[in-house]
Amino acid sequence: MSPKTKLALLGSTAFLISAVLYGQLSMSSSEPGTPFTAEGEVVSQEFQPEHDATPKPYTRQQLGHAEARAKVGARYLIKVRLESGEVLTGDCAPQAIDQYPVGQRVRIEAERTAGMFFGKRTVIHSMLSIGSPAK
Repeated sequence: MSPKTKLALLGSTAFLISAVLYGQLSMSSSEPGTPFTAEGEVVSQEFQPEHDATPKPYTRQQLGHAEARAKVGARYLIKVRLESGEVLTGDCAPQAIDQYPVGQRVRIEAERTAGMFFGKRTVIHSMLSIGSPAK
């Protein structure tokens, strides 16, 4: 066996092992996180118009599949400062934004997840207005 063949075989083996390990670690990090409920106050709203979910510019491989790209609908990004001081971002449909003016008290149900490669992440599952907006 030539040195080039040995090197190619070794490289292929290393790539295969690292791909399998990455897949296993990624699968283990997708387990459910820690759910929690908290209260806080809406501190800002930002409108985000409808846009493509696919990043631009397209690579050569993506150009042939450009018509299959997904759209993300228009929405508002709402920042909520929890009583703990932590600021989280949730989203809201444009037709429901009147429920969440700046200063509005809200109760959220969220989940903290820890990924192997991407650190900690908090996902807000629901947000409910409570009381009247702070003046």
